Amino acid sequence: MNASWKIQALQLLGRADAPRVFGRQELIAYFSAHDLQVPLRTLLRGLQEWEQAHLVTRAAQGVYLNSQHKFPLVAPAEAAHFLRKEAVLSLTYVLGNTGVLNNPSHWITCVLPSSGNKAPTEVEMDNGVVFRFAYLNDEFFNPGLVGALEPHTQVPTATPEKALLDLLHLSASPRGSKRWSLPPVHDWDVEDLDHHRLRELAEQLGMSKPLSVFLESVQNNTPRVRIPRRTL
Repeated sequence: MNASWKIQALQLLGRADAPRVFGRQELIAYFSAHDLQVPLRTLLRGLQEWEQAHLVTRAAQGVYLNSQHKFPLVAPAEAAHFLRKEAVLSLTYVLGNTGVLNNPSHWITCVLPSSGNKAPTEVEMDNGVVFRFAYLNDEFFNPGLVGALEPHTQVPTATPEKALLDLLHLSASPRGSKRWSLPPVHDWDVEDLDHHRLRELAEQLGMSKPLSVFLESVQNNTPRVRIPRRTL
């Protein structure tokens, strides 16, 4: 196969309908749908060259970000849904990006339903970016929850109100409290939250009491926010 396929392939990767995140087989299928047949071994050599030229970015073994997409640029967080099919961006990643937490997260944090396959809870990308996954009760993923997800995002993303409740739920868990402890009170800025949405979501999820304890701690400037532990 001559090298001209690479020119055609890169042109296809720059199209608006090109996948933003892909695996090898997804890329072969995309090329095939546009009448470009590329054997797997040939594609692997091409991917190595494109990675070295920063035309694609390897997110994890066999998972790539399409750097040809410029508007908007492909963010590493977009790999979350590809690494774990049911992943929703949430917790400190969302809270930091929206300013509810003053310090941005060191990790890309996601939640998954606990009924799913318990895959490893941490994935490190080749560029050092770390994904951390947490498991929540299935009711936290009920499609009937109003105001739980941001509209029009590349990857399912919790609203900051839902991300806060996800974190409170984990921090109250016997298993999750150490890994997902709450930041100190001076790191929080809850003024810009939609408090009506927050209360509605808390009621739907049975989280009204933990939320009340959290908000009271923030209001009273308690040095360390402590949520009553759940027994299950």
